[in-house]
Amino acid sequence: ILSIRSGRIDHTFKGYFSLPCVLYSVCVYLLGKRTGEKLENKERIKKGFKLILLSCLCYSTLLWAVSQFCPKILINIFTSDPNLEQLSLWAIKIYMAALLFMGAQVACQQTFIAFGKAKISTFLAIFRKIILLIPLIYILPALMDNKLKAVFLAEPIADIIEIATTCTMFMISLKKIIKEMDTDNVAN
Repeated sequence: ILSIRSGRIDHTFKGYFSLPCVLYSVCVYLLGKRTGEKLENKERIKKGFKLILLSCLCYSTLLWAVSQFCPKILINIFTSDPNLEQLSLWAIKIYMAALLFMGAQVACQQTFIAFGKAKISTFLAIFRKIILLIPLIYILPALMDNKLKAVFLAEPIADIIEIATTCTMFMISLKKIIKEMDTDNVAN
């Protein structure tokens, strides 16, 4: 029961990371729709994305630092149970290990949505949670002695693979997306 509660604490905290991403999503949407209407605004789109990326990375770095260096503050928001607090101290550090770079993943994934590439964004979400995380939750405990720790390790491993995949797909797709915008603008 303690491990389930600890997982809920960690998952709830990680969920708070998504709250400001709504703002980023709106900004990227407006950026794509407003500036994408004119050919000469490609650089503005790139600058806007860089600003959103920087904002997401700053926020994810802040949350990562709090989870790694002040986890007790976060844990005490959710519980005063000393047993659960003790278990959560190591669990939150493992579970949140990849949060440092999660801002890049969020910025890229939200930008895919803003440019009408929701299918790519949906695939990436499914890739992380279903294709990576669920199998890792079953595979890692079979390979490790500490089964509980293995389950918590599945999250940052899935996150790291997802971050690398999303950023790679985004870098490859960005040129194509801008080229499509150019073609659409010339046609109009």
